[in-house]
Amino acid sequence: MKNNVVLEKSFNFALQIVKLHRYPVEEKKEFTVSKELLIAGPHIGKHVMAAVGAESRDIFVNEFGKARRKSSETEY
Repeated sequence: MKNNVVLEKSFNFALQIVKLHRYPVEEKKEFTVSKELLIAGPHIGKHVMAAVGAESRDIFVNEFGKARRKSSETEY
């Protein structure tokens, strides 16, 4: 990942979210909230990756804004 701290942390966070989601699934006590967490958490990294590869400053800012919004959803 070319020594990009934000990209590395968002990737590791996505892995943690996937592992966290496994517990309620395995216990057969899955809730809608856990599915939302599984969607929002890894999308942070998706948008960070898109920002890193952005072709313009506007796209960069837009993608990081999306990553920030997904992080707020995940935190909630």
